Amino acid sequence: MIICLLFLVYQFSNAKGKKKFVLVAILSILMGIGIWTYSSIQTSGLIEKRYANKDALGRDKKVD
Repeated sequence: MIICLLFLVYQFSNAKGKKKFVLVAILSILMGIGIWTYSSIQTSGLIEKRYANKDALGRDKKVD
């Protein structure tokens, strides 16, 4: 639904609004990538293993 809303906002914006929308979208994506990279470096990759459902040694966790 968020993607649909963003699509509609973009479609119904004027040229100046579309430029701002694209700029904000690009900056948000870059910030997200930067935050994820920083978090991964700070946790030595453990955050990636957490979201991949792996333990600290990289083994798949068992689902009970």
